Amino acid sequence: MTKNKIIFGIILCLILNLSAGCQGKKTNIATIRINHDSNYIDTFENLSMGNIFDFEFTLPEAENKWVTLWVERYIDGVKDTEPLISLNYGESLNEVEEGHLGFGLADIDSDESLAILYAPGVSTRSVIEHESKEGVFSSWDYTVDEDPIELEISVAKVLAIYREVEGDSIHTLYVDDEQAVEEAIEQSDLVYVLKIMIDE
Repeated sequence: MTKNKIIFGIILCLILNLSAGCQGKKTNIATIRINHDSNYIDTFENLSMGNIFDFEFTLPEAENKWVTLWVERYIDGVKDTEPLISLNYGESLNEVEEGHLGFGLADIDSDESLAILYAPGVSTRSVIEHESKEGVFSSWDYTVDEDPIELEISVAKVLAIYREVEGDSIHTLYVDDEQAVEEAIEQSDLVYVLKIMIDE
């Protein structure tokens, strides 16, 4: 009986240690999700400024991590050699960084837009050529949803795409995997792809 109690005690300790280890590991993983209730989105819409993708972003152990956020541009399926806009930051003074993260296009005039890229505590802006054309349909599509997803270390993740198609309609795409993103790039005249990568 005593031997069985000892074995049971050892097994119980192992299970509790493994459970605690898994929970500890999970809290160290960066997460991101769509922020549909965003005041950023409301501001853009209420002021007719343009469009914006907005996310809730949480980065544990921020003092040991680097975040790269960038937008790739594709014209007729061909990728530009340099990102449209990019942001790189890291080694925060805070143990955990959390807040808004996203990409927006604010209309300036018929030929230019202000590209805005932001994350908790940092942002960058750049005036880009973005001509407003008649007979062009556009679509803003997220690749993540309202449930938080985990971001793997040193793996680029597509968060959203903006696309334009000349003609009288634009097909709805569910860009939930890499193949769907590739199809969107191939089928569109202009595409902006928002990506993120976490490094240690």
